[in-house]
Amino acid sequence: MSVELMTIAYGKFSKAASLVVNPRKCRLYCAGLDEEIGKDMLAASGFLEGQMSFKYLGVLVIRMLQKIESICRNFLWTGGYEGSQKVPIAWKQMWRPRGYGGLNIIDIEVWNKVSLMKLMWNLHGKEDSLWVKWVQAYYLKHNNLMEVQAKANDS
Repeated sequence: MSVELMTIAYGKFSKAASLVVNPRKCRLYCAGLDEEIGKDMLAASGFLEGQMSFKYLGVLVIRMLQKIESICRNFLWTGGYEGSQKVPIAWKQMWRPRGYGGLNIIDIEVWNKVSLMKLMWNLHGKEDSLWVKWVQAYYLKHNNLMEVQAKANDS
């Protein structure tokens, strides 16, 4: 198994460099793996399981998206941005394609998540892009994307 080979390599490195890997400070990210394989890898390595800690403004963004959605919904029903107490149809039904009774309106919460995933994919997989190089140097400071902690003033 590759984890066993990794452990052997760490052992050789430790002997050569007089440094020791601290398994309690190391994390193994098992995203997309079968649960049993992940457990086997964690047991073989002695590492803790890592959690994807990358967050981007969490609750604030959700509230902002809900406010934008509310303004869009109110505009559709009333022509203005103030709320209306009665609506002729559930808002989520508007997201359906026209052929299925909806208005083909984009769910902005889903669109936002998909856009973020695309940005993360680009940051991870397109190292030759000038934009990715800039984000790496300016924001991530060449740290792992999944380990960067969002600061209060990040946007």
